[in-house]
Amino acid sequence: MLKEIPMDALLVSKESFDDDEPSEIAFSNMSVVDLHLSNYFTHDELSKDAMRAYMVEFFYCQLQNGGFAQFAYNFDWAEHVEYLTEGLEAVGAIKHLELFEQICAKLLEDEGLEKLKTLLQSDFFDENPERDEINDMGEEFWNLEKEEYLEELVSKWIRSLPSLVVLPTPDIESLVKERVEVLPDLDSRIQKAKDDAPQFEKLILVLCEKSGQELDTFTAGDPSHVYEGNKMMAWHFITDQGHHHMVEDEGKAIMFKGHTTEVVCEIDAELLDGEEE
Repeated sequence: MLKEIPMDALLVSKESFDDDEPSEIAFSNMSVVDLHLSNYFTHDELSKDAMRAYMVEFFYCQLQNGGFAQFAYNFDWAEHVEYLTEGLEAVGAIKHLELFEQICAKLLEDEGLEKLKTLLQSDFFDENPERDEINDMGEEFWNLEKEEYLEELVSKWIRSLPSLVVLPTPDIESLVKERVEVLPDLDSRIQKAKDDAPQFEKLILVLCEKSGQELDTFTAGDPSHVYEGNKMMAWHFITDQGHHHMVEDEGKAIMFKGHTTEVVCEIDAELLDGEEE
């Protein structure tokens, strides 16, 4: 029965397990982790192997999308660096791990640390010498991909785990729902999540409410998104009506359908309670 599946199991969908494309099973693990996190579970309550695989795939996707600087900009160093280093070692990406540790050592030096601090406090998209220098540090990762293809390594490792549980997607969703229903402190978790949520999550929740949709999960931030000729952060998320993204522009938070420019609705970005002015 679903309720007998332990929390330390790594869950993936049967659809992804049956797919030969390495990214599918890695994405499925990410989706299951995100589904738990969006339903008020914490990282340390989930499978450590699921979190390790998640962080390696996150690392790869960030590098692919915007280089090492984008990874550094979006990464929660305090919370997740251990999962990432353990994950790189576990999947067998030893050369990636060695390079990552070399770059981290440079970033922790006085000069490197100042570059990282400046990057994290800067506008990522404008002229940004710190971003460019940190990206240069990570350029070697792409040569290593020829020897250690991260998504393939993650896929093979997930498939080898004794804790792996493969279920149809509807069963995974039912299992998470059952787990949420028995949380003894659900109300306090919901309130804490509301209080701690970053601005973009609060805005997306209001947009979903205004458009009559139910949020399923947040997926990713894309700092390379272009809207009306300008680069800006786009936040992607899934609702009961599919994939959407949101940008903030001229004081408005705007919700778009999928990757298109079709506007679903917009709100004043200063209003986080869903009320109109």
